[in-house]
Order: sequence, then C-alpha cells, then structure tokens
Amino acid sequence: MRYNRRMDRPFLSAACALLLGAGCGLFPPTATDGGSDGGSGKGDAAMAHGFGKPTVEVTVAGKHFGPSVPDPGSRADLITTRDSVTRRVTGSSFGVIAASAQSGASCSIGVKRSGDDVAPVGVGGWQLVAASFGRTADGTVVPLSDESASTPQGTWRCSGAQCNGAAFVITELDSAHAEGYLAGRFASVAGGGYADVVCAFWVPMGTYQP
Repeated sequence: MRYNRRMDRPFLSAACALLLGAGCGLFPPTATDGGSDGGSGKGDAAMAHGFGKPTVEVTVAGKHFGPSVPDPGSRADLITTRDSVTRRVTGSSFGVIAASAQSGASCSIGVKRSGDDVAPVGVGGWQLVAASFGRTADGTVVPLSDESASTPQGTWRCSGAQCNGAAFVITELDSAHAEGYLAGRFASVAGGGYADVVCAFWVPMGTYQP
C-alpha cells in the first residue's frame, strides 16, 4: 500500500496515549504486510496538516522541544535489497538521523524488514517487534539498534525487545524527503525511569533505494 498523508498536531500529541491504550489504537486489526495508515480513524481531513518543511520535534511526557529546523546532515535513508534473479524484495531498512541545535531536540531511528518477497518499509503505520530470525511479520518492523530521542533534559531510548509495541509511522516518503514519527515508552539513560516519547521528523532523503 502507498499513501500520501500528513498528520495534524493533535493527532501527533495523542500518539503515545493511543499507543498505550487498549488495542493499540495506532494499528487497526486489518493491518497487512504493507503497513496500516496509522489507524487514527479520523480520515484524510484530520491528517491533512503536516510540517511541510524540514522539521524535528521531540515530545517527552507531554513537553515539546520544537518544532525546529534540523541541522545540516539530518537525513533519512531507505535501502531495499532484491534477489538478483527474481527481483523480489529480500530486505528493506529505513533510518533517520535528525537533530536541531535550535531546540536541542534530536532522534535516531533505525528499522528493517526481511524475508523473501517481504513488503519494504514504506508509507503507513508499523509496530516495532524485535525478531532475530525468519520473515518479518505482517505490519511490523524490527528495531535495528537503539531507538533514541534527546532533549536538553536528557536522552530516552529502547533497544531490542524493549522497543516492542512502539509505533513507527511514515506519512510521506519520496526521493526528496521523508516525514513521520516514532512513538513509544522509552527508558531514561540517566536512570530516571520511563517516559512517553514522540519523535516527529520531516527531513531530506540521503539514500533512496525503494
């Protein structure tokens, strides 16, 4: 599936609450291998207002850092690998590095999907589920390493199975830019416990291999 949608700020602010609610409202039960549309239930009209320009915003426990302009070097990368004979997709990875000195907000995101003829990472809603082998399950992505978000108040992150249940949504993706967000409950690296974290981004593409 391919979509071209933008999220409104109220929907973004509610992402963690929805994520932690019963049934994980970000993911409708009909999600397929190509990802869902984010499952807001609000339709296109409510998702028609995205950043529309290079932006990074990190929200921790309801406190916003940004939106602000990303520093040079902020980017997204999409790399898809295919079987040399069948040309079917065998793997897909997507990463984001976004930071802004203006607000002190930054985040690092890396996810992947693998398996014969697996749907590549693309526009839609995905749930993070750690997996060490086999074909990536429908509607999910595997965290590549630490998923992290930082503000002047500290850094929060998850890795491996600690990321299970987090939401990763891409609202726009083409050869020029990527827009979306990561939402989950991450641990403070300083030992301050867990917090609901959302990292929203609009960044230029670096490598684009769909």
